[in-house]
Amino acid sequence: MQRNAPVPHRRQILGAVLAGAAMTACAMGDAVSSLAFDRISPVVAGALATVFGSVVFALWAGRNPFGRLVVRAPDRPGLLKAFHEIRASEGMPLLILRLAVGNAVVLPATYLSLGRLHSLETVISIAFGGPVMVTVWGLLFPRTGPRRISGLLCPLLAAVAMLALTRPWTGRFDVLGFGAAVLAAACGWNLLKVSGRLEDAGRLAQGTAIAGLLSSVMLAPVLIFTNAHWATGHALGICAASGLLSGFVETVLAVLALRFIAEETFGVLTGLEPVASLFVGWLFLREQITVLASLGVLLMVAAGSWAVWSEKQIKEQTG
Repeated sequence: MQRNAPVPHRRQILGAVLAGAAMTACAMGDAVSSLAFDRISPVVAGALATVFGSVVFALWAGRNPFGRLVVRAPDRPGLLKAFHEIRASEGMPLLILRLAVGNAVVLPATYLSLGRLHSLETVISIAFGGPVMVTVWGLLFPRTGPRRISGLLCPLLAAVAMLALTRPWTGRFDVLGFGAAVLAAACGWNLLKVSGRLEDAGRLAQGTAIAGLLSSVMLAPVLIFTNAHWATGHALGICAASGLLSGFVETVLAVLALRFIAEETFGVLTGLEPVASLFVGWLFLREQITVLASLGVLLMVAAGSWAVWSEKQIKEQTG
């Protein structure tokens, strides 16, 4: 028994590493997308990236040689069979629809915010508020045990972080850009909650793949009516690269990470993304790392760290 004791700890470390890699890939995908904003609108770039990433992930989830790890099925049933099984499961179609809507909105909203705020760390830090709220919600409204009022410190820290990042006192506060980032945060909250329930049901990879294909169908009118088909090959290549990083690589790593850690822990570990965005923005977008930006990112990460520490204290007290 003593030999097996460290195994859960190693699994948590592996999950944390995978989560960190997923967040870095997402930040890089967001940075790459901005290179196309002078050719196509950020919303169209987000829609194209979503379609590229979703289609590639669906093909990978249904056919990949590591299916036992990702799909949790020895025979790796195809997506069509999985679709019929999910459709027959009570409550599962609604979860897939929620995931599809979130997928369809999150990247266009993130890229719109990035195109208006022109600050990668600001956009990603605000969007990080969504996953943090997953943990805060669990602290304030636990399934079992007492409420943890100290969880209110998390949104307070997050609010101060947003002030440091957006600097509204300068008179250059962009309401639409901030609102798009908040919408992306809400989508992040929804995606994380739904992913946790799909993982509990053993349908995370296949459910995510099916939801991604539905998202592509939802975004088809946007691409048609905005004349996205007239985009240059260079712009399409940028969106494809962005989609592969933010929609495929990030999703694969996130799905694998959720095999080893709970969705609340994963939500807090997404705090690595704002930190990564500081350096990705500086390296690829020539953004300056200012004191206020660094302070805002650190406060947002502190909010997530406090949330996970409070959650750990509850679990230790309740056994």
